[in-house]
Amino acid sequence: MKNRNCCSVAVVFTMLFMGNMPISASEPHVAFTVKDGWVEMAISHDANPVPEATFQIYSSNAQLFAEGETGKEGRAEFPLPPGPYFRVELKIDGRNADSIQLTKIEDYVVPARVLLSFGIAPCCKVPDRTADGDRSSAPATENSSLFPFSLPMWVRACGAISLTIIGAYMLLGSRRTS
Repeated sequence: MKNRNCCSVAVVFTMLFMGNMPISASEPHVAFTVKDGWVEMAISHDANPVPEATFQIYSSNAQLFAEGETGKEGRAEFPLPPGPYFRVELKIDGRNADSIQLTKIEDYVVPARVLLSFGIAPCCKVPDRTADGDRSSAPATENSSLFPFSLPMWVRACGAISLTIIGAYMLLGSRRTS
């Protein structure tokens, strides 16, 4: 039992450290940072910037908020959209990347770094407008949620800390009984 717990801890630490390693893949990736109410976006592929990628930003109510193109350095910026989240759509070398939903948490967005995929996530595409202007299948709005309420950040943080303490106590307790 002791070796099993040590292996579990080792796996968790390995996953934590690997999660901070740089992304290296055959597809481009995009990084997002927030500074002074603006989102800075940098697109690169194999450590080289991706220039002239076009982008569209949709607010949490599925309205077009901003659009543009990356410069020679593969960078662009746009104002932080209103609402709790927003969506980014990118087109690189004539290929439409799968839509990226970013969630705002205080002064940053998550995920902060995304490996782009192309055609893997058909659930996330924006439906086309019909002739009368309605969407054929409207995406989720700001008010739709799995929960009828939203907890403040400090409540979620306290819950996460409590669960971590309980988990550590359970692990230590299992070591004492074996």
